[in-house]
Amino acid sequence: MTKNLPAFLLLIGTGVLLIYRSVITWEGNSIFLVLLAVVAILYAIGVYHHVQEIKNDG
Repeated sequence: MTKNLPAFLLLIGTGVLLIYRSVITWEGNSIFLVLLAVVAILYAIGVYHHVQEIKNDG
């Protein structure tokens, strides 16, 4: 569990920061909104896989 925890925390931190900054700078562009949704989905998949790795190691 401990070897995956730093990577998981880094994933959480950078994902929250990127999504937060993207929402702040959003100017109503629909293409940007679609790209933000794709990034959020990929972020959720990454979080899910990290949680599964941590569960399997523990």
